[in-house]
Amino acid sequence: MEEQLSFIRRNKEIALLENSLKKVSSQKELQVQFITGEAGTGKSVLIQTFLNDIKETERIVIASSFCSIPSEYNIPYQPFKEILKQLIEDIQEDSANKRWSKENLKELLSFSTSMLLTHAPDLIGSLIPGGSILSGISQSIIEKTNILERLKAQKTGEDVSIDESKIIEQFVNYMRAISEKYTIVLFIDDLQWIDKPSVELLYQLIVSLRRSSLMIVGCYRSEDIDGYTGEGRHPMQKLINEIKIAFGNVFIQLDNLSEADRKDFMNQILDRDKNQYTASFRKKSLWHLQNIKNERALHKIQKVGNDMATVLISAFCSALHSNNSSAAKVMRICE
Repeated sequence: MEEQLSFIRRNKEIALLENSLKKVSSQKELQVQFITGEAGTGKSVLIQTFLNDIKETERIVIASSFCSIPSEYNIPYQPFKEILKQLIEDIQEDSANKRWSKENLKELLSFSTSMLLTHAPDLIGSLIPGGSILSGISQSIIEKTNILERLKAQKTGEDVSIDESKIIEQFVNYMRAISEKYTIVLFIDDLQWIDKPSVELLYQLIVSLRRSSLMIVGCYRSEDIDGYTGEGRHPMQKLINEIKIAFGNVFIQLDNLSEADRKDFMNQILDRDKNQYTASFRKKSLWHLQNIKNERALHKIQKVGNDMATVLISAFCSALHSNNSSAAKVMRICE
């Protein structure tokens, strides 16, 4: 089924992301893109397709993370802790780094760790475990910092916590330093669940690193932010407004497909194989695609994980009569 229901490319949207990345690489200018839409519209799949398309010859460092559903157990800065972990700990194991030679990976790891020690030493032991740092750097570099004293203090129970402003300042300085040598792509999914400290850090990255080789891509469910029912405004709302003022329209809205785009999208799916689908059937199918409100179908979409392609097929299966030969043929794709 996974092989049959491959992602139908959103070429326009991918082109926008690729053009942003080219500007980052050629002009050393920060680029920001937000992918918005309801659940099941293909946000995460679009980003993964874009990231997978990055050429092997490009020295681009990719780090991706996500925000967790809010609960009493949420950890501040969770998405950025994961990003830092990938840039330091997982850099040699990340499947995305198979594009890199072992020699280049070793160079990247050494540089990334050195920049962390130089520009953000207080993040060690707070945002990233100290043990993983020590195992990847030379003794001479360790001796130039107070990292050993800090880690010993942590073990003895001393309070070595740092305030929010210092965390943000050092993380920004670290990202500035590594983006001077490499092009960095940061991807954060599910921003509708982001915690307030992470919003502030994300904001400072954007306003402070305008002249950096950095691309920040975020995904969020627009209805969760617009229809926020918590206290005050959603934590992302202020950031979104600031982004609109500073960068203009950098929002790719997957909900807002035109009828022509939906028709083209539908035909790509129907014409994957030779067929005799009539104009009447295609018109009827397009109507179902535009008007699907079936919660069971949406649940199936999330379970299968094939986004808009599954929306269409689920609509066919639930809306068209089972004795319709064309619908039955489409239905067999889901088996």
